[in-house]
Amino acid sequence: MGARIRRPGIEPLRDAAAFQRLLRTPPCIISAHFAIHHLAKREETPDSAANMAVVRQLSTDASPDGGEYVDDQLREAVEVSRHAFAVVVPKRHARRAVTRSLLKREMRAAFAGHVPRLDPGAWLMRLRAGFDRSQYPSAASLALRKVVRTELAHVLEDCATKRSPERR
Repeated sequence: MGARIRRPGIEPLRDAAAFQRLLRTPPCIISAHFAIHHLAKREETPDSAANMAVVRQLSTDASPDGGEYVDDQLREAVEVSRHAFAVVVPKRHARRAVTRSLLKREMRAAFAGHVPRLDPGAWLMRLRAGFDRSQYPSAASLALRKVVRTELAHVLEDCATKRSPERR
């Protein structure tokens, strides 16, 4: 198995609590087969800036080679990852592993193509209904791939153009 390709600006969603919050939020966009959930990135408030000042007082000194404080390095890492992303493809909607892998690959690629236009935060894309096996008998057919790409492009375009309440 090869290593996953790292896409700049996209981090895998590893926080279990954020994942559960995403699943509890109503989907921002629903299509025939996909649902997309979004949690906006928390903006830095004056209280969090004050907390950062307290943490900075507790921080270790600068490194002997003249580097930054440890806390500054951590804050930069959080600011760099503007988009956290996860996919859910249940086995009940895609029985074959080949099909699940194809769907996940297409979902990640479609999201990566739309990242510059999407709001920062945590994103979850899930398969909510299966594709008809009689229409797509091959587990990873080109026809299935084309239909998935088209539907994902429309769904993500709707997410990109949909304005959040604070941007209206």
